[in-house]
Amino acid sequence: MIIYRYLSSQLLSSTLAVAFVLSIIIFSGRFLGYMAEAASGKIEGWAVFLVLLYRLPEFMTLILPLSLFLGILLSYGRMYIDYEMIVLKACGVSQWRLVAYSLIPAICMALLVSYLSLSLTPKGFQNYNKILVQQYTRSALELLTPGHFFTTDEGDVLYAERVNSDEARLEGFFSSVRNEDSFVTIVAKSGRRNLDKKTGAQYMELSDGYRYELKKGSKAISETAFQRYQYKLKEPDDTLDSNILQSTPTNQLLSAGTSEELAELQWRFALGPLSIIVVLLAIPLSKVNPRQGRFLKLIPAILIYLSYVGLVLVLKNKIAEGSVPPYPGIWLAHVLFLILAIILLQWEYISGLLHARKQDGVAS
Repeated sequence: MIIYRYLSSQLLSSTLAVAFVLSIIIFSGRFLGYMAEAASGKIEGWAVFLVLLYRLPEFMTLILPLSLFLGILLSYGRMYIDYEMIVLKACGVSQWRLVAYSLIPAICMALLVSYLSLSLTPKGFQNYNKILVQQYTRSALELLTPGHFFTTDEGDVLYAERVNSDEARLEGFFSSVRNEDSFVTIVAKSGRRNLDKKTGAQYMELSDGYRYELKKGSKAISETAFQRYQYKLKEPDDTLDSNILQSTPTNQLLSAGTSEELAELQWRFALGPLSIIVVLLAIPLSKVNPRQGRFLKLIPAILIYLSYVGLVLVLKNKIAEGSVPPYPGIWLAHVLFLILAIILLQWEYISGLLHARKQDGVAS
């Protein structure tokens, strides 16, 4: 029990340190991406933190297995360098006993990752989609910042000196709109956004201003003064990729019929066993010669891990395309790398048998 507690503490500290670093890297990249959208006016600043919060379970399902894998490589590798593993082996701790000790945190990690993948990640995607739909379907006037020009995705330019969001009013309004056959510029002293409750259409009602229009192919500018002018606002684009499959509850996917749904279902169930198999891979890969350094096998080990996850993703995409049958599907990757893990764990025994046969062949 003392040995198990010591191994667990070493493994836990390394895993948490790696998970913290990976989380900072991934969250920083996503944070900068969402902040760029907030700076362009596509989403509001407060929505950035909620979006990251709702995507946290998805990120952790990918971070935690890799953190445990690297945690074993670093902690057990250090113990080989410091001759601690040699002492444990002299005390009767065999490699398979080390595997048994390591499987306890691996199973706990697998249960946590499965819970995140099967339950929290779909719920997070549902809330994530709601926020993005709410943010991306705002009208251009809702995106206006007083004293700043705003350019829409269609190339229209809007400006207002003062904006009262509560009353949907603005002052010192300017807009420049490019149509198919004309270029229209409107300047008004004040304006108000109105909503037609029957149709849901939004209208801009302007007061005391001028409308300038330049027809395509003409040099003459038409100028019209008005006391009251109203025009219909363009409908916001609500064609958002809302990650329908990722936000679908797992119990609904259990009765799935399409190949895309089956691929998503297998992906969710695959992450738990992956967390156990990568531990079986990491234990033999962490074994290093004290004179070689504990980072000698780190790059090959990471390449093996990336190959494993990459094969899972390839099989997922092939199942979604219908070119690979759903069963065994992703489980084929688990079987292949489980066999590889067993070979690596038994490599000393296998190499000993091969060496013995070679010696028998030479003697004969």
